[in-house]
Amino acid sequence: MKFHRAVILDWRFLVAAGLVICGSILGVRVSSSGSFAPRKQKSSQEEIRDKLASGELRVENLSVKNRTRSFELVGLERSSDKEGIVLRLKNSYAKRITAFQLSIGGARTKVELVFNESEWITPGTIFELPNEAEPELDTQGIVVLSVIFEDGTSDGDLNSVRELKEYRSGVKVFAKTFLSELEKMPISSSETDTSSMLLKLRSKVSALTENEGPNVPFHVRLGFHDEKSRTLQQLNGIEQHWSRATTLEERQQAASSGLAEITARYKTVLTALNYHSAGSPK
Repeated sequence: MKFHRAVILDWRFLVAAGLVICGSILGVRVSSSGSFAPRKQKSSQEEIRDKLASGELRVENLSVKNRTRSFELVGLERSSDKEGIVLRLKNSYAKRITAFQLSIGGARTKVELVFNESEWITPGTIFELPNEAEPELDTQGIVVLSVIFEDGTSDGDLNSVRELKEYRSGVKVFAKTFLSELEKMPISSSETDTSSMLLKLRSKVSALTENEGPNVPFHVRLGFHDEKSRTLQQLNGIEQHWSRATTLEERQQAASSGLAEITARYKTVLTALNYHSAGSPK
């Protein structure tokens, strides 16, 4: 099962100029010397992984809290390699869930399902979520924060709901921007022109930025950058197929089919987000 997931370290690990890389935020904890009492050392990801593997940290002893009414954590166990965890979450609502957010240790995890209706979590079904060991899992435990439903309404922590919807807004901005750039670059029948076009398109995508500024929410920027990273990976895949083809016809087919797939995906994305943004939190 494929779905979009963004993992964000808790604000205690972030500095104001945090770096966004492939949907994850690399945080830096700043310490200062002085007469203050030393803080208790927080468990790192590696330490949590070792504790899970050795059995020192038992999943049944983890703290579990829920900010939603009916998205329930009904199962929790170590992963097969014993260095992570597997969560099983049941949708006990009467509506399908298209996105949700959890706090796992010192990290927040967003799971976005809206782009593929077959992945929506239907009433009564259980969604299995494998997750790596996260810093502070032993002390912070797990919190089910929020969900968004198929009609755009939501449940759970209001700040978490806002973050999910801002993330979708960033994805939507990128989708519109990318499609606009793609429309300016029709595929030529010339082998040289097609190769140049692919390189030019990848260069343009690499240079794309959202309207950054103090009024652009962080999670809008996160959604934009995550989608940009996914698209660059897809373009790299098209270029690899193009370079391995041995004839002009095969290369043209690789380019046209690859770009058609991306175009169809983003049209689906925009349709989904335009429809599912209509609801209001409740």
